[in-house]
This record gives sequence, structure tokens and C-alpha cells, in this order.
Amino acid sequence: TSLEEKSNILFKITEDVRTPVKKIRLYSENALQSEKLEDAKDNISKISQISSYLISNIDDVLSISQIDKKNIKVYETSYDIYNLFSQIIYIVKSKLDKSVIFNYSISNTIPPKLNGDSSKLKQILCSLITNNSKENNTVDLDISYIIKNDVCRLIITLTNSKLNMS
Repeated sequence: TSLEEKSNILFKITEDVRTPVKKIRLYSENALQSEKLEDAKDNISKISQISSYLISNIDDVLSISQIDKKNIKVYETSYDIYNLFSQIIYIVKSKLDKSVIFNYSISNTIPPKLNGDSSKLKQILCSLITNNSKENNTVDLDISYIIKNDVCRLIITLTNSKLNMS
């Protein structure tokens, strides 16, 4: 498998870890609020099962990382920034809670073809945005650029705010 495929596998595994962690959080809250011992034990049993799954999943990730530790490098390719941005927006919108307001903008004067590691850029942006949304009601993403010495440098600004709805 190519480095890009391995990057995509790691990205998927990372995303797959989030769902079980959310379930653990839910079952923990349910166990703490349970009035019946049987219900609490049921929730704790589910937490145990999910934890075993996560440990196995993390071990798989660590195995892949150890195998490729010497070979990990930035994978320079040419990519369309606007296509990549569309993919990121699609992924992020599908993962965000419905209550989160996600605003985004990308400069329409960025050169359409850029060179770099688009997979890593996608991984980082998706993770940053989804992690920022967990504690905030609004997440704003802005992508602009500067060109210096014939190199286009993306300027990525991520801001967030927590609205007090009391």
C-alpha cells in the first residue's frame, strides 16, 4: 500500500475511535444517573466491551505506526485546493453536532493547483475543526494565502465561540 493509502487508513481509524468514545461517555453518564443497580451494571458492561474494542483499535494503529516509523514522510503531490476544501467541508459537516454553527470561507484567488501533502492537510483540518466544535457553539474557518519567493503559503484561521444560552 502507498503512503497515501496508509494515511487514509489512519485517518479512518482516528475517526472510528470517536464514536466509541462518545458511547463510553453516554453509558458513563447513564450509569451515574441509574437508580437501579441492574441498569448501572448493564451500562458498565457496555463500557467494558467498548473499551476492549478501543484498546484493540489503538494497538492496530500503534502497530502500523511502528512499522512505518522510518518511512513516514510528507507526500508531495499536486492537488486542487478547492476540491480538497470541498471534501473537508463535507466530512466536517457530517460529523458536527446539529447545534454547532460552522462558517467557512476560502479565498477565491488562491492558485487552484498546489503542491504538498493533501491527505495530511485534510486530516489535520478535519480533526482541528471537529475537536474545536465539541466545546463551542460556533466554529469559523478561513483560508487565505500569501505568496513569497514563489511559494504559496496557506493561512488557516480557526476561531470559535461558546454562546451562553441561559
